[in-house]
Order: sequence, then structure tokens, then C-alpha cells
Amino acid sequence: MKYKTINNQDLIFYRPDNTTGTVTFQNIQNGIKEFNRIMDVFHQVNIPISEILGLRNLSAFVGEVLNQAIATTSGNYIIKNPHQDGYPDLLIMDQIGHKLYNKYKNQLHEKGPFSPFVAGGIEVKATCGDLRSGTWFTKHKIIKPIIGQERLRYVTGYNWKAHHQNTNNLLGIVWDFVDTKPSIIALFYSNELD
Repeated sequence: MKYKTINNQDLIFYRPDNTTGTVTFQNIQNGIKEFNRIMDVFHQVNIPISEILGLRNLSAFVGEVLNQAIATTSGNYIIKNPHQDGYPDLLIMDQIGHKLYNKYKNQLHEKGPFSPFVAGGIEVKATCGDLRSGTWFTKHKIIKPIIGQERLRYVTGYNWKAHHQNTNNLLGIVWDFVDTKPSIIALFYSNELD
């Protein structure tokens, strides 16, 4: 896929103590390329992940695959949070992050050190958007898209739902089906959420 880049600056994230860290634009770009490669593999071997997971679970899956792709291509600078309920999703192994991670590496099974991970990082959330109502589709005599069909022209808005009260440093993914494959359509980043 080709993507239009509006801003290719590095992503600055804030730690709870208001110091900052950085994730390069290249880290994100490389992660997207790897994400697309992974989705191509699922498509080529005919594993119907969309049908298996359904839309809600598929959004979480898209986010997790991008997390893994970014971590894999970052050269160990970015890692996935080792706890499934940890916050944020991506931990940055700069000098501060690496030092703290090493302090807790024998406690990977515990949530406490990794939610929140006080050295900071980036939370990743995915959405395929909110569709128009069923009534709207009926009124306009249009068949509502099903899993595997493009939804973009019928989307009324986007929500990234975070279950962490202090979510900031958010990488928001918009995805849709392109040739039946879950595909990243756009990425947005903000470190100014309240």
C-alpha cells in the first residue's frame, strides 16, 4: 500500500514526570511495512482471520499485530509490554526505559511494574469506525457492509477506546478492508490528550 505522509516527525512521548522520550518516524514506518507483510501472509495461506475474530476482536488484533511489527523491526528499542493488561502497549528502551525494565525483568508475570510502566511509552488503539445505522442502509436501499467488505464510505466517526484513565501518547489506527484484508488506512498520534 502507498501512504501519504503529512508529518514525518519523530513521536515525542511524555513520561508521568513530564520528561520526554522519542520514537522515530522510521520505527513506525518500518512497523507498518512489517504489518502489511504479516497480513499478506495470512491472506496468502487463506487463514480467514476476519471471519474467525469478528470486528471487535479484529480491531484488537490489528493493534496487537502492529505492536508486534513495530517491536520486531525496532532493533530492541521498542518492546511490547510484557503484561497483557499492562500500560502503555509499547515500552521504549531508551536509557531510562531500559534501566527500569532491567530492574523488573524478573517480575514479567506481575502487572504492577508494567501498569503503568513509569518510564513511559506509547499506547496503541485501533478502530474501523462507526457505521451508519441499519435504518439508514434500509432507507437508502444499500446493503450494509459485512466482514471483509470496505466500510470507509459509510463511516460516521472514529473512536479509540482506552480503558486506562491516563491514556496519553496515543497512536490511533484507522483500518478497513482492502481486497478483503484488514489494512491500515491511517495513523494518528497525539501526546496532548487530557
